[in-house]
Amino acid sequence: MPMPFRSLVCATGLAAAACAPFPEVAAQSGAPGPYPAILPIDQLLAQADTGLIDPAQDLSARAASLKARAAALDAP
Repeated sequence: MPMPFRSLVCATGLAAAACAPFPEVAAQSGAPGPYPAILPIDQLLAQADTGLIDPAQDLSARAASLKARAAALDAP
């Protein structure tokens, strides 16, 4: 591709991109909310540990279910 043609293609692409509409940004209505409270890290870690799910239990149940399905497929 000759250099002038390449420049023309780049200029056309930039001009087409410049014509794209800019998305509207919604303004905040009212005052912002209060700042979040700063808590000690020990309290945050205690809250984080309460809702954990044991993945080993889920995997064991899934493995047992898959083994039962496999045994059902092997049955005559």
